[in-house]
Amino acid sequence: MKDRHYCERQWPLRGETILGQKNVAHRALVDKMKICLPPLHLKLVLIKIFVKVLNKEREGFDYLRQKFPCISKGKIKESIFVSPQVKRLFQDPDFKNKSNAAERRTWDTFPNICNNLLGNKKSENCIEIMEELLSWGASCH
Repeated sequence: MKDRHYCERQWPLRGETILGQKNVAHRALVDKMKICLPPLHLKLVLIKIFVKVLNKEREGFDYLRQKFPCISKGKIKESIFVSPQVKRLFQDPDFKNKSNAAERRTWDTFPNICNNLLGNKKSENCIEIMEELLSWGASCH
């Protein structure tokens, strides 16, 4: 029977670490520029940004609370949605009608982005779509 239920190891001492310099012992296996986020995560981030800039006093935000009564007010305020809820919002024409002109223009861009940039196939005019996305992002601020 063992005296201890674990094995004790003696690890070598780490070399000198200097503040302000990279202290990584081994190089990364994959270049960080080659890591892509899954499209679903990008869609959820875009929805989160959109809901965060919605005017909380207008009826578009109130409509979200009515549309998803099982979600707490805090989760809606912090824009915590899941994919089926996002799909329901895309298919709902009333949500767009409850928004002001800038929010409506932004919301019209979402399906275009999701279908042509984040879908299984990228469209040929994906650069123009990205420029449109950047232009409405600038107009929101």
